[in-house]
Amino acid sequence: MGELKEKKGKILYRTKYIESYLASEDPLIPAIVLFLDNGEELELYNVPLEIAQYVSEGNSFRTSMNGERATIFDLIWSHEDIINLLKEDIESVIIDEYDEKSMLYSAKVVFRSGNVVLERRFVPSHAIFLALITGKEIYVSDEVIKKKKE
Repeated sequence: MGELKEKKGKILYRTKYIESYLASEDPLIPAIVLFLDNGEELELYNVPLEIAQYVSEGNSFRTSMNGERATIFDLIWSHEDIINLLKEDIESVIIDEYDEKSMLYSAKVVFRSGNVVLERRFVPSHAIFLALITGKEIYVSDEVIKKKKE
């Protein structure tokens, strides 16, 4: 139960929903929590504030985070043409690596165009943002869940 499938030898769990919160206000540490279909949770800290805000506001921005200064997140989410292009090409997001030395997670975004598949490494929060604005699934590998428990 909860297992998506085995992809390239990895068991993947689907993200059911995401929440955000401030882990600290001084210093400011935004965080997001992925709630997986196997009952596990994955917390990511120090995500860009714009992404945490996007999650907390129901996957939308009411206004630009920086007032007069737009961010790349403002640009992407507010341009329907960009989102539609990404929707066509992005297949899914998979958080599948954790580097114990750097203590950082890594995600890949799977792009598909016809029979051509390209997997690119991303900062997990950025990959999650892309999945959220395009309505694509977010998965976490069983390997990452096991390392999180260690």
